[in-house]
This record gives sequence, structure tokens and C-alpha cells, in this order.
Amino acid sequence: MKIVQFPTSQVVYFRRVGQYGPENQAVMQVAKQWVKRMQLTAAATILGIALDDPQVTPATQCRYDVCVATTIQSKEPVTRRQLVGGRYACFKVAHTAVAIQTFYQQLPVYLAQYQLIMADKPVIERYQPQFVAQGWCELLVPVR
Repeated sequence: MKIVQFPTSQVVYFRRVGQYGPENQAVMQVAKQWVKRMQLTAAATILGIALDDPQVTPATQCRYDVCVATTIQSKEPVTRRQLVGGRYACFKVAHTAVAIQTFYQQLPVYLAQYQLIMADKPVIERYQPQFVAQGWCELLVPVR
């Protein structure tokens, strides 16, 4: 774990609404295809953001965004927004569904272990090409 400053970024995002899980891969594929069409693949970092707490939000209303930080203009209709930066605890995790799910389940343990207080923002799954190629991703936990 290391503490990082995540920059405020302009992003293009693709949203899926529904229960979190394997179906999120569908929206991830849509984003990856867009990245490929825009010829951003070499340097594109993809971010996955679960916007709702499934313990308090009905599964049918949970939102998952896949974001690409870019200011590129697209002839295709895309949705844009600003991701507000801040201080995050960065955890390197195996890039597998099981490892990511286990991380979320163990998050309270990690917060206690590192004496961190989570800020009121969602966790960001960061998929940087150089790490993904090695089988890793990063989970950025907003902290105070």
C-alpha cells in the first residue's frame, strides 16, 4: 500500500446500472472498444468505479462507470464528466475477479491495519496498461 495523490481528470465514461458482478465486464468491453477506435490503446488507463454501496442501494440501481481520462474529441456520442482528485491509498491487486472481490470484502481489515479513515468517495479500480500486462491492477481507496 502507498498513499498517492490522484489528479482531477476529465473523463469519458460508460455506465452500467444493475447488480455488480461479471456483467460489469460488458461495459468494460464497450469502453475498451471505444479506446481502440479512438486509437488511445497504448497509453489509455481505464478506471472502474462502483458508485453505490450494494448494502444500502438495491442491486437493480447500482451504478458502475468505466472511465477513460481524455480530452480527445469524439464524433461518437460519449458522456463526459470531471473526476475530482484527492488523496488515495493505492493497493496493488491481482487482476482477477476473485482477487478484486476479496479485496472489497477485506477492505475494513485493510483500513484498520493501515490506520486509514475512508473519505466519502468511491473506490477507483485503476487499470494501467503496464500493470495489466503483468496481471495486476490498482485499487485506489479515498482517504482523509
